[in-house]
Amino acid sequence: DLTPDMFRSMADWYHAAILELTFVENFRSSPHWIARRLKLPVPVVRSAIERLVELGFLFRAPDGELKKSSEHLATVDKTVTTAAHKRRQAEILEKSRQSLLNDPIETRVHQAMTFAIDPACMPMARARIQSFLRELCVDLEQGPRQQVYECQISLFPLTQKETL
Repeated sequence: DLTPDMFRSMADWYHAAILELTFVENFRSSPHWIARRLKLPVPVVRSAIERLVELGFLFRAPDGELKKSSEHLATVDKTVTTAAHKRRQAEILEKSRQSLLNDPIETRVHQAMTFAIDPACMPMARARIQSFLRELCVDLEQGPRQQVYECQISLFPLTQKETL
């Protein structure tokens, strides 16, 4: 589990992407290879690798290959949002927007649904979304892993509370 301090130091989207890349077929530990796959500058990748190693989320195996130290990472308290959490979600929203504009539909899913709800149902919605994401992750990680994907689901109010 990630503490708030740990999360703050690795909140940028590419930290999680680097960790997940270690599971991709034909993964190469080269910062140049990782930078090409993530469309990032090599110095950013080098710095991120160092940070992930320092935090213990990434290690070098005896053969020199980078390995993720744990299959899955999660924040400790999902009911708290910090500036780092908000920054990461904003980055993911922008990456999603770029994918919507640039990637072929066969390689992405962007869907939305608008509906009226009782805000008191938010704890149940949060729990069901978390459960769905875990189940989807398990299902999609079966078989060969070739690309790193991000699944971002939002449920938020479009209306403001009515005031008298």
